[in-house]
Amino acid sequence: MVDKQPKSTSNHIQAVLQTQGATVSARTIRRHLNEMKRYGRRARRTPLLTQKHKKARLEFAKMYLRKPKSFWVNVLWTNETKVELFGKTHHSTFYRKWNEACEEKNNAVPTVKHGGASKMFWGYFSASGTECLDCVQGIMKSEDYQKILGHNM
Repeated sequence: MVDKQPKSTSNHIQAVLQTQGATVSARTIRRHLNEMKRYGRRARRTPLLTQKHKKARLEFAKMYLRKPKSFWVNVLWTNETKVELFGKTHHSTFYRKWNEACEEKNNAVPTVKHGGASKMFWGYFSASGTECLDCVQGIMKSEDYQKILGHNM
């Protein structure tokens, strides 16, 4: 069952077995899964990407695939990330074989950014290495972004 539905919980498997007349504890189910080399793991958190997003990313990568090293010397990569101060209390467990990769389609929990107490950080790197990391107060507007770039470059 867990090979076809890796996100099945031991309680769900127990309920399915109970409808078939078998009474088995959730702990026994987990022990049996471990004996079959299926181990409960937390699902990897990944951004929610549609097929349109994936196609656009691939086209972007192909556009720059053959650029010379001299081109990349003038490129600055920037990113921001939100750190939740109180973290997520819920996690999802899935079962997989030993040394089996965590496939995105079956074993990942899509995430989207949303409210809550958090801090936003912004940083950049280039061909010469990593640079600063700034804490962003509130929502970053165009003027804030330009001010950070002017301050750090």
